[in-house]
Amino acid sequence: MRYCIFCTCVVLILACAYCPAQSEQSPHFEAASIKPAAGPEMFSGGPGAGRATFEGTTTLDNLISMAYDLGLGHLRGPSWISTERYAVNTRYPSGTTEEQFRQMLANLLAEHLGLVVHRVTKEVSGYELSVAPGGPKLTPAGDLRPGMSWDSRKDGSMTHMTFRQTAMAFLEYQVSSILSGSSEPDEVIPVIDRTGLTGHFDFDLEIPTSGVDPSGISNALEKQLGLKLNPVKSRISYIVVDHVKQAPTDN
Repeated sequence: MRYCIFCTCVVLILACAYCPAQSEQSPHFEAASIKPAAGPEMFSGGPGAGRATFEGTTTLDNLISMAYDLGLGHLRGPSWISTERYAVNTRYPSGTTEEQFRQMLANLLAEHLGLVVHRVTKEVSGYELSVAPGGPKLTPAGDLRPGMSWDSRKDGSMTHMTFRQTAMAFLEYQVSSILSGSSEPDEVIPVIDRTGLTGHFDFDLEIPTSGVDPSGISNALEKQLGLKLNPVKSRISYIVVDHVKQAPTDN
């Protein structure tokens, strides 16, 4: 995955050099390992479950994005972080919050891969995801297990997506991915969640497999989910990787 942003005006501000805090007070996993691996990507577990396991593998850019709560295209780093895969297993106390889980993961990456990053901001052109007139058409999922699931399948000219126990942040990511896939090569079109909807929801979304544009996506979102897209310019925070190792230290 290559990260490049579509924008009309770019303002780059170096915020500060940043390395995740690793004091005794900073939350850490009770047990964790990260190892190079190969195979299909799969994730199970999550905050509150007491265990997060990448039973297949995932790329380092996905891990960094999870640790820093980043949307699609909000990470800059060496190209190999989107191709090299790792297997991750962790254990942590039940009741761990999402913020604590992210800090634990950031500490794991800093301690085992030497990850050092800093933040920048850019003014970009993209879209905001908001609630359409008439309100959302989403079913609250509640605090259920085993956790979020997402599936996408093509059926002729249409792509059917199923979202279960899903937060708006993940829908934001998927819409950005769809829009970016229909744009010029190397462009990532950001989508900002401004629905104000919290919690997790169950819903389905159907869009054309090809020939998708922002207007078509917005129409599908409004008709099926009670949401819509509006073009916006805004300042977006990014993470830039200053240093990271491909080979983890001993686990």
